[in-house]
Amino acid sequence: MRPLAKTFREAFMKKQMWGASLAVLVAAFGSVMETKAQTGSTGLSIDGRIGVSAAIALADGHIQSMARSLQLLAMTEEVGSGNWERMRGLLTKFKEHQILAVVFYALPDGSYYTVEKGKTDQNIKDRAYFPRVMAGGMAIGDLVVSRSTGNKVMVAAVPVKSGGKVIGALGVSVHLGKLSELLARELQLSPNMVLYAIDGKQGTTALHSVTRLIFEDPARQKSETLSRAVKEMLSKEEGMVTYEFEGKRKKAYFKTSPLTGWRFALAVAIGRSD
Repeated sequence: MRPLAKTFREAFMKKQMWGASLAVLVAAFGSVMETKAQTGSTGLSIDGRIGVSAAIALADGHIQSMARSLQLLAMTEEVGSGNWERMRGLLTKFKEHQILAVVFYALPDGSYYTVEKGKTDQNIKDRAYFPRVMAGGMAIGDLVVSRSTGNKVMVAAVPVKSGGKVIGALGVSVHLGKLSELLARELQLSPNMVLYAIDGKQGTTALHSVTRLIFEDPARQKSETLSRAVKEMLSKEEGMVTYEFEGKRKKAYFKTSPLTGWRFALAVAIGRSD
């Protein structure tokens, strides 16, 4: 059996190489989008479609990589023992590659441990995702404010079983601000472009390259055109919208992530609203 740490390193390197290739592609099309916006061209749809698809691929790749690692870890003897001290070393090695997330292990009563703090004084039994995981399912995409860090996060968690019985939950709390900044760097967004994602269930901003807008309700940003655009985005799987926000007119192509159900949008400024 291959060492787990080596498996993680190889998976991490493959993800980085794949992400770099996508970033080069999006950067090229981003330059075209910017030029078209400056010249008043309406050819955003084709380039926007490619750009937002690449953004989804990158974001889903990061999230899915963590989820798959959790599934692999949950099958190890260390984690399957349910003993925190026995699994801590293995989870610490996993954490070394997860700069965006807090790694945690929860007991059936909702109390939990994190790699950084060990046993916390918090409880997650009332979280919406917790019963799903304890019933044997996987959770991906739940948006919460972390009780151990206070950060705005997305949770991915899997059940841990022993003898066919669920004995705990292994998960990560992904820092949405850091993930947004990482995606913006990987996509090499130009100054007049923004990337964001809206949760299809709550209508909340899950990701935004302008990180102060994360967890804000875009429909309540004092822009009727933005409110209408958001309603259209949430009613369709993909498309294009125009709106005004913070003194600028924007055009955005949006598409739904098959992993999280979030509507990702890549928007470019096309002039001032006045």
